[in-house]
Amino acid sequence: MKKTLNILTGFCALLASLVGAGSCCNEPSTLVYEYRPVSFEGWNKTDTLLFSLPEVTQAGVYQGKVGVRTNACYPYQKIWIGVCQTLHQPDTVFLDTVCCEIVPCSDLDKNGIGLFLSECPLPEHTYQAGQTGTVKVFHILRREEVPGVGQVGLQIQAVPAP
Repeated sequence: MKKTLNILTGFCALLASLVGAGSCCNEPSTLVYEYRPVSFEGWNKTDTLLFSLPEVTQAGVYQGKVGVRTNACYPYQKIWIGVCQTLHQPDTVFLDTVCCEIVPCSDLDKNGIGLFLSECPLPEHTYQAGQTGTVKVFHILRREEVPGVGQVGLQIQAVPAP
């Protein structure tokens, strides 16, 4: 019963994020805005999430953000995440480590039904027009498998000119 409930909760969250991502990606300044599902039973160290970076149409400074959706089963108050951006034309690699503070769950949500969104910014980077690439996101905790993470997302958008 609990496993079925977790699967149903994950499916509903995925559906909601897809609808949300579709409505937000219409902004021309947004390169990436999407979430990938992770098994609530455990985000394994070997489960690297891969995001495609479409062609950059306008050179400039871009700001990234990593989002983590957790439930009450997540055992920590923070999560350390590695983000590796591999870009082409010209070839560039950005490797960032971020610490994301996890939103604490309320006592009413100890059954693990609710999802909590925590976001953390990535450093700003300069992208060149015509660049494409991939972004890999992975956890860098000591524990091999971390329970309670349902989705991990990435958003990269242009920083508005002052």
